[in-house]
Amino acid sequence: MRGALKKVLVTLVLALPFVLALGFCVFVVAVTKVPTTLHLTTPPVDVAVVFTGSRERIPAAMALMHDNVIQKVFISGVSEGVRQEDLALLHPYVTAPDPRVELGHAASNTFENVMETAQWVHNHGVKRLYLITSTYHMPRSLFLLQAALPHVELIPLGVSLHVPPQDMEAWFRRVRLIVLEYAKLLNNLVSGDYVRILRGRITS
Repeated sequence: MRGALKKVLVTLVLALPFVLALGFCVFVVAVTKVPTTLHLTTPPVDVAVVFTGSRERIPAAMALMHDNVIQKVFISGVSEGVRQEDLALLHPYVTAPDPRVELGHAASNTFENVMETAQWVHNHGVKRLYLITSTYHMPRSLFLLQAALPHVELIPLGVSLHVPPQDMEAWFRRVRLIVLEYAKLLNNLVSGDYVRILRGRITS
């Protein structure tokens, strides 16, 4: 019995690197398939949620509102004390005060972004929304937010990082971001974050 168990454990240990490598390949493909533009076939959506991070994310959402594509924006993960007036100094298309823009200050990581957004969506009765974040961040964000909001239609809209083909250092940084993001997804799964989202999710 012990011999059989030992063989199973050895097999699992040997298979783990291959499973992780396969998962990473799937993750990379998911990143490359994140849409970065709206298509005419996309049904009208009035709300966008932005997960803060790279500086391109908020302007992407505000540009949609400026063009009357959306009517309301929720920005999750804004630093405590930061106001709309502060964002207006940093980002184009941001005007302050704007009642169509709401700031969330309760999140400092993606797990908290998801929980904060789920509560906001529930409070406002939102059924469909654009999720705006960087392309490398989208697969993990979408996976976790969908777990928290199973009955809400989430439409991903990624923000790409422009990397010049000849800039090898920039390409290295991009690859590093993707590897770190995959590691964070694994951490969300093994640390219990995903289970906590499922337990606390809003199902109606």
